[in-house]
Amino acid sequence: MNQIIEYCADEKYAKFLKFVQNRYPNYISNIGTILSKVPQYSKFEQIFSAGFNDIVDGNFTKTINDIPKSLIKIARERQIKISDRFCDYWKRNPDAHFLAYQLDYISLTDKDINEIFNRESYNYVDGICHYYSYFNKLIEEYGYNPKALLLYIDTLKTFEAIEDIYHLLGELVDYARMMNAISRYNHQLVPLMVTSFSFNSLATSPEIVNSFVNSHLYRYRSSPLAPLT
Repeated sequence: MNQIIEYCADEKYAKFLKFVQNRYPNYISNIGTILSKVPQYSKFEQIFSAGFNDIVDGNFTKTINDIPKSLIKIARERQIKISDRFCDYWKRNPDAHFLAYQLDYISLTDKDINEIFNRESYNYVDGICHYYSYFNKLIEEYGYNPKALLLYIDTLKTFEAIEDIYHLLGELVDYARMMNAISRYNHQLVPLMVTSFSFNSLATSPEIVNSFVNSHLYRYRSSPLAPLT
């Protein structure tokens, strides 16, 4: 069965047929059955024709018109896997997401950027689950500059040997939330002091916060925080 699909003259259509087959891993055993299912997934054929190699989410529901044009361009060039929520997150801040693939990094890879964009959580509102990305939250709710944020993460990975980007996004959000709670966060990219100071010590010692928060970026380190040069 797989050999028949692989010998399809149209490579993009072959990938689309493989996508249909994977929707029924224990059911489809011949090409006739696949072709009978094609009309149900016709909207996905346009996505594969646009140059996408894969769709990561088995429940992907969007049409080609639902995917931001800037994402189509990047996904085709960088072979990015997409999902419904990935598209939604991109739509909220398309320029910031597109920018991430235009910057020159020391260490960040496409895989890292994908993890940055896909780090997510959710809130329940009136019994409905609402997902949000940490990247968008840092930009929209805490006022981070997208370019500064991305380069800061690159700096941390390079000079502090932080490999777990997914976890790092969580620490950035936790710290921004903490600083916001003590009303001393001035919407600058500020040091990750959560490993050096507890929330209580900061809350009771605002002078500590003021001594570190300024227009410079700082890096997270085990020794005292120092400004990036």
